[in-house]
Amino acid sequence: MSHPLFIISIMEFAVLDEAVELIEKVNSNLQPEIVSADDARRLLGTYASIEKLASYGRALMASRIDDVAAVARMSGTSTGQAKKTVETGAALKDAPEVGDALARGEVSLDQAGEIAKAEQASPGSAGELLKVAKEESFNVLRDEARRVKLEAEQHRGLGERQREARRARSYTDEL
Repeated sequence: MSHPLFIISIMEFAVLDEAVELIEKVNSNLQPEIVSADDARRLLGTYASIEKLASYGRALMASRIDDVAAVARMSGTSTGQAKKTVETGAALKDAPEVGDALARGEVSLDQAGEIAKAEQASPGSAGELLKVAKEESFNVLRDEARRVKLEAEQHRGLGERQREARRARSYTDEL
C-alpha cells in the first residue's frame, strides 16, 4: 500500500460515493429492535470496520488540508478532535506501518494516533504497540504508548537535567 502518494481517480470517487449510498440505504431500513443480540454484535462490528476504514482517508485528507477549523466543520467534530485527526494524518507519514494498519481497518483513528506519536518519539516501537492495540483495550494501549514516549524523552537531555539538579545557588538580598 503506497500511501500518502496514492492518486484517487474519478472511478474511485464514484466507488466511495456508491459506498456512501449503500450505507445510507442500510441505515434507512435499520430496525435494531427486531435484530437479535448476535446480529446486533455482528452489525456493530461491521459499522466499526467501516468507521476505521473511513478514518484512514479522513486523517490523510485532513493532514493535506491542514486547517483544523475546516476539518472540524466538515467532520462535525470539535476542534480538539479535528486537531488530533490532522496531527494523526501528519504523523502517519513517519509511521507507515501504522498507516497500513489503519488503512486495513485493524486499528481505529485514536489507536493510530497514539501509536504514531509513540513511534515519532521512539522509532521502532510501532510493531509492539500495534500488537497491544489488537489484544488490549484502548486505555491499555494509551498507557503503554505514554510509557514509550516518556522513556524516549527521559533519555533526551538527561545529562543536562542531572547537572541542573545538582546545581545550587546561594545569595544574600536585602532581607
